[in-house]
Amino acid sequence: MRRRTVEAGLRTVAIYSFAGWAYIALNAVVHPVSLGWPLTHLAPWPHEDTFGAACFGVSFVCAMCYGVSRSR
Repeated sequence: MRRRTVEAGLRTVAIYSFAGWAYIALNAVVHPVSLGWPLTHLAPWPHEDTFGAACFGVSFVCAMCYGVSRSR
């Protein structure tokens, strides 16, 4: 049961962080000027480009961990 919960969590984080990266990537194509802007008006950090890179990294790591977990 614990392994299935961890796999579900990894898969969920991988999908949502990939969606965040895809949003920033599409935004970079449509409106590249905004990449240097803060992600939200509530905090000066992170910027949109930093958020996209972090999302891609988190998605990659979670997808790799999920793949390793499923192969066992």
